[in-house]
Amino acid sequence: ASFQLQNQMQAIAQLEDTDRRIKRSDVKAGDLVRHLKEARAVFREDVIECVQRGAWFRVTLFMRWKQGDWSTGPGEATQDALRAVGNLVRGMFSVCIYMLDLFRAAGERAALFSYLPEFYAEVTVDSFHALRRGDPPFVAAAGVEERGLSGMVTFLVQHFNDSRAVNPDIRDMLLQSISVLLQYREYVQRFEVNEAARQDMIPSLLSCFDARFWIPISNILLRLIKGTGFGQRSRHRPECSSTVFQVSSRHRPECSSTVFQGVLCDTCHEQPLLFSSFTNRIFNTLNWTITEFSVAMKEMQDAISKRQVSDLQQHQRKCTIMFELSVNLGRILEFLTLRLAPLFLEGCEMNLTRLCESLVFLLSHTTCGPDAHLFDNTLRLQMQPLEKINHALILAPCVGILLSLHRAEQAAKAAGTPTAHSLVDTLLTMELSCSLEHFKFLRSFQWAEAFPEDASLTVMMSELEELFNMLEQRMSDRRAERAQREAERAEGKGKQIETDDSLCSICYASTIDTEFLPCKHQSCKRCISRQLINSARCFFCNATVDSISPIAVTDVPNDSQTDDQ
Repeated sequence: ASFQLQNQMQAIAQLEDTDRRIKRSDVKAGDLVRHLKEARAVFREDVIECVQRGAWFRVTLFMRWKQGDWSTGPGEATQDALRAVGNLVRGMFSVCIYMLDLFRAAGERAALFSYLPEFYAEVTVDSFHALRRGDPPFVAAAGVEERGLSGMVTFLVQHFNDSRAVNPDIRDMLLQSISVLLQYREYVQRFEVNEAARQDMIPSLLSCFDARFWIPISNILLRLIKGTGFGQRSRHRPECSSTVFQVSSRHRPECSSTVFQGVLCDTCHEQPLLFSSFTNRIFNTLNWTITEFSVAMKEMQDAISKRQVSDLQQHQRKCTIMFELSVNLGRILEFLTLRLAPLFLEGCEMNLTRLCESLVFLLSHTTCGPDAHLFDNTLRLQMQPLEKINHALILAPCVGILLSLHRAEQAAKAAGTPTAHSLVDTLLTMELSCSLEHFKFLRSFQWAEAFPEDASLTVMMSELEELFNMLEQRMSDRRAERAQREAERAEGKGKQIETDDSLCSICYASTIDTEFLPCKHQSCKRCISRQLINSARCFFCNATVDSISPIAVTDVPNDSQTDDQ
């Protein structure tokens, strides 16, 4: 029954998607419209078949009188068999409760939990989801159901980051279960009222965001913060449905959680080291997904030019996946800047620097310039599997990040307490890779057409214009100052450029002021700090770094320190 319900939901989603494509298709594209209508007929038949089979399972397994109410029902001859089916379903739920109690008791004993067989967890989770997906779902007594749901939530949030669960597949299964449950308003409320979930889930998610689990964790975080980003604020945001068993995708809205949004903000404020390590891994992962997205687009376009049809579908799928993962990570960063802007503007300077680096890297690959031609060529293909790839989705988080930081910085200035770090100044330090054309592209993009339901776009566009004017003016002033210095030096009136020996050989923008120990190689503090975030090795000789030490800075002309690399 669970399998049929999944197929039914998938078929309905495909049918709805095909209907949308037919509405958007050009009337002149006769072959395409005919193909879509044929596909629609196939999906419609699949939906009808799934509904029929689901009704059969509902009648044979999940009718109320078969789950225990025998006052009405079939004749005497079939009641024994139906009672056995009802007992089987109730027995499955009882096994779930027993196993959850076993996990709770074993979890209180440090060593014992490691010796529980893995299939105990697999059977418990699979049985729970099978009962949850019943159509209609299995209904137990009120007290028993509350005990089972509370125990399942506690089990999931306490053990997905449990080092005693040595098999990463088990931890991945628990994370996937959390991600699935958080799609539904009823289960979001179950997590919100669970004490273990409020205390342990968010810190555990942030700490185990790594190469193995970052995809399910980003999906979980995205569900909790849904609807808070740029372009996501609808004029009419209906409340999430109270039932968790809606079939059509139109009746399954993503349900965010203000409770866990608050917990996430509190955790980041209270544990700045955890916040820095988490954001560092997000920056690394976002840069990787953007790079892989570009590689996938190049491979797909090569396959098209070489007419390698067999590999084309695989490359299209990789493009779509990498694009969606990049958007998800961008939305998470957008939420962090929206709710935790002081941690970027007042905290460690490296957080804001790395954020701007990732932002510029993304813009350079998706707006304009030599690195964006792959993205432009992909959009021109207008292939059905690539319909989800567009400028609006990938650039909206970038706009949200810029606006959140700009708004927080301006509010601090208005209050008479300027921030320690400036967004515009940080972007100016990346002038070689940060082109003003990238931001002009954001300013000229038709956001109202991309997100017609966002009621806040008008105000945000004025703030965006203000930010871009500031950035443009500062860039213009900076270039004018540089041109004047160069003219003075050419006439012999200006100060001489400092020697290469006093400049950092990595960035050529700062003076050497720090050295690695014990190898004693020297560089600027910013480059060394950046290196130590991801690797405790010297970037000159690859020796292990025990510590770093400041060194005396040679007196150099001040204006040369501000000169561009």
